[in-house]
Amino acid sequence: MKSASEKQKGESNDYLKKHPAPCPQVDCANHLKRVADTFSQAQQQRHTADYDNSKTWTRTDVMALIDLVDSALQSWHQIRNEPTAQAYLISLLGNPKAT
Repeated sequence: MKSASEKQKGESNDYLKKHPAPCPQVDCANHLKRVADTFSQAQQQRHTADYDNSKTWTRTDVMALIDLVDSALQSWHQIRNEPTAQAYLISLLGNPKAT
């Protein structure tokens, strides 16, 4: 899942570099980049919380992550029916041939 999110962030960044003018596709790329980046960050934080007993979590840390995820969910709600968003969603399932 992390690799799918990293790939999507890269693809979104490439698209945004080539298409700087505001348009619906650029808005979608920005939202999708936010979703992929947040998913990657949240997954890393989850791994830290699960396996790093030396990490102390503050309320501020947790609230910041909750706000980040909330923002990403709002972005997802706006683009969830777009073909690129659906392709990203499918990519999170992984490569079935890799097993």
